[in-house]
Amino acid sequence: MSARLAALEAVAAAAQDLETALACRDPLLSAPRNRLRAALDALDALPAEPAQDQTVTLAMWRSANGEAALSIAGSDDDVAYNETWRRLGTVTLPIVRERGE
Repeated sequence: MSARLAALEAVAAAAQDLETALACRDPLLSAPRNRLRAALDALDALPAEPAQDQTVTLAMWRSANGEAALSIAGSDDDVAYNETWRRLGTVTLPIVRERGE
């Protein structure tokens, strides 16, 4: 589970606790209110996830003689490797722009 999803679930649980306390007219509303505020602060503190157009999915290939190659998954190069190469898997990475490009 991603950190963002876990944080969102914590916010939802804290909001439900606060809703229950409000519905029951609980005189001690500060505890559920503080849990919700802490969950929201934790969510805000997480780094932003990169947008889909700011990532690249790479396929890693290995040849019979031990050479390795990377290609953009699904590209012409990716499908051009023949049976002497074995596809090991893919990885999705954020793109870090250099020199403002």
